Amino acid sequence: MTMHSLLGQPKANKEKKPASSTRLTRIKALRTLRDRRSLLEKLALEAFGDENRAAKFLSSPHALLGGETPQTAAQTNEGKKKVETILNSIIYGLPA
Repeated sequence: MTMHSLLGQPKANKEKKPASSTRLTRIKALRTLRDRRSLLEKLALEAFGDENRAAKFLSSPHALLGGETPQTAAQTNEGKKKVETILNSIIYGLPA
């Protein structure tokens, strides 16, 4: 009797994913990161109206992010949401 049969796990869960599936997962993850950065860059440009000022914001430590840069904070979903909130607050004149 195998551990899988004892735990009642279906056979599909026991099988390994093909290497191409793992590769596609990594590609999707990279695209998600790229899209996330692209969105934040667009929001920063809209908030500051200038590429240099937007780049400075994204690469400078921010108090609302615990001293992290927006680029670093945006590597997690929670951080990305905080950066988006800050930028939307600047764009729409709302408190962060």
